[in-house]
Amino acid sequence: MTVATFAVALPPSVKADSSSYPTHEPIVINGDADFTSANGVTGGTGTASDPYIIEGWSISVCCRNPGILIHDTTDYFVIRNVQVSSTDWYFYSINMTNVANGALENSQSTDYQWSLTVDSSSNILVSNDVINQVNIVSSENVTVSESGFAHSFVTATSSSNITLTSNTLPELPFGISIVNSTRVTVQNNTLSQILLRETSAEQLDSITITSDNTANGQPLLFYKDSSELNLDSMGSGELIVATSSNVTITNFRVAQSYGFSIVEMAFDSNAVLENITGAGNIMVTGSTQVRISDYSGQISVDSSDQVQLSNNSVGVGGSISVSSSSHVSITNNLHYRIVLADSSNITISDNNLAAGCCTTDFTGLRIENSDHVTISRNNFHSDWAILVKDSNFLEISDNRILDAGYGAIIMNNCWSASIKGNDVQTSGGAGGTPPIPAIGISSSVEIDVSNNNITHSTDPLAISLSSNISIQSNNISNSTTAIGVADSSNITITGNNIQSNQQGVVLNNTTDVHVFHNNFLNNTVQATDVNSTLNVWDNGYPSGGNYWSDYTGVDNCSGPNQDVCPSPDGIGDTPYVFSYNQDNYPLMNPYSG
Repeated sequence: MTVATFAVALPPSVKADSSSYPTHEPIVINGDADFTSANGVTGGTGTASDPYIIEGWSISVCCRNPGILIHDTTDYFVIRNVQVSSTDWYFYSINMTNVANGALENSQSTDYQWSLTVDSSSNILVSNDVINQVNIVSSENVTVSESGFAHSFVTATSSSNITLTSNTLPELPFGISIVNSTRVTVQNNTLSQILLRETSAEQLDSITITSDNTANGQPLLFYKDSSELNLDSMGSGELIVATSSNVTITNFRVAQSYGFSIVEMAFDSNAVLENITGAGNIMVTGSTQVRISDYSGQISVDSSDQVQLSNNSVGVGGSISVSSSSHVSITNNLHYRIVLADSSNITISDNNLAAGCCTTDFTGLRIENSDHVTISRNNFHSDWAILVKDSNFLEISDNRILDAGYGAIIMNNCWSASIKGNDVQTSGGAGGTPPIPAIGISSSVEIDVSNNNITHSTDPLAISLSSNISIQSNNISNSTTAIGVADSSNITITGNNIQSNQQGVVLNNTTDVHVFHNNFLNNTVQATDVNSTLNVWDNGYPSGGNYWSDYTGVDNCSGPNQDVCPSPDGIGDTPYVFSYNQDNYPLMNPYSG
């Protein structure tokens, strides 16, 4: 029995004044046998021509409990002229699970969260209702018509044969969301947006969005299977382009959308978007060879390849996000943040991320589970500048990071990465005990940290639970612990200038750490090496060890044992001894490479 046939068979209804409804306890119907008067049934026998009727009740619930719960039924029923409200904001007002042949009409539920949930059900009609949010999941043959309310949306997930018609969902960033569903028809709705999520090209072919829908008070434009599409100097409430090629969209105006989608590109190829105006989100899904430039708003890229994002900008709260994509270039943008996940072959360069913004507790760039990522010549001004997790083959180079209170570059569980040529100032320290370092590397392997300038920062460089780390030719000054290494092995620290810090190099519980050719200049505590094995603080003779500004020894002799005299060789005749270790061949002059 289809929804349309069921709708024709419904008895006529008269919309009642909800203020006159008698109260009723929450209704729970578990199977057809529970359609009883005690459960609010006011008439009917459960057939298609005479469905059970649950009518004229006012139900108040709390504590996240549904007002009406119906599951595991096949008899026909109608819920009519019912009002469900809650004393707490988060609840499921009306829930139909594993139900066939049901209807909801002329009813009201406007509390926040899911006003109506239809789960694993079929042949359901929802009409003339005032409801906040409708969630249709794993269901088929569902119609939602002539319903709506401000602050409302309808979501169809993993469902088929869904019809959404003549509904009103006009205000705030809400509308209709279609997720992994087929044969969905959207017609004559007044809304703010339509979102397509986790939908394949084949599924898109079965979706119908008619021209009589409006978004944000303007026509909603939907193009599918187009070739050589050229939209110039036009405007709309929302623009959706699907399964199309050779697309050019320039000087396009889209209505205000409260930060949500205004342009959606789904499974397109060879597309150019330039000078788009609007305060929403451009979304690119499943597409190839896409270029977006001169847009002042958020951009989201998912499951796409060969995407270029350049000369775009957005203010506080805005972002560029890239997920499950490859060969993406993000250059010369001014954005609040960039988020990257599950992607490869990504270039992020010459961007200003929250420059001059200085709000609290946000991240300029977040990277997770990605590989072959290059981050270069960017300016960061954020609490967390760069956070990297579970990623490989990274290059973080020549970036300028200012005032990253919670950390400039934090890397966890990464392999094969370089951090080089970055300028880090006044970073690290906030929000943790021990303080968060400016550059922190943990649980990582094969990391090169070289030629960075780090100054006026808390714990400029901290390494933990890592191995095969090279720390070379960095300038670290006017900070707390310049280089701290704990619970790590196979570390090389060489050629660094370590000056005017509270502590120079601190090793704790380490193995096979080599420290040589560094300049320790006027640090309060030059070095400490505790609970460690096989650590060496020089490179043997005649290469030598480190330069220590407080070394008081003399250079009269030479040779591995410094016993060829007189024969100065630029190496002190006696070791430089510090906490729990020593440099056997201290340099008499600063190391210059």
